[in-house]
Amino acid sequence: MIRRLVEADYAACRSEPTPQQIHFWLKEARTTGLLIGLAAAYPEAARKILPKRHDVLKSAMSANELDVEVALATEEREQRVADKAYWEPLKKELEQMRRQS
Repeated sequence: MIRRLVEADYAACRSEPTPQQIHFWLKEARTTGLLIGLAAAYPEAARKILPKRHDVLKSAMSANELDVEVALATEEREQRVADKAYWEPLKKELEQMRRQS
């Protein structure tokens, strides 16, 4: 879903993007081609965001499609693990509340 939202925003605003839009695109883009294009078009902005998405943007800045795909897959796995860790205690708490009612 995020991928589609970013791509739609990029398509709608790419002719005159604001610095905030460029930052958003670089931070949230999930498409190899879009990331490589953004890194090439906005290298200074990509360097500023690099610490937050190091592997993805480093690969995009070097226009290495395979490395971008691997980095995106790794980033997605890490996010899924973090999401699971975040939601697990909340799900248990909700289950406990449900049992008490």
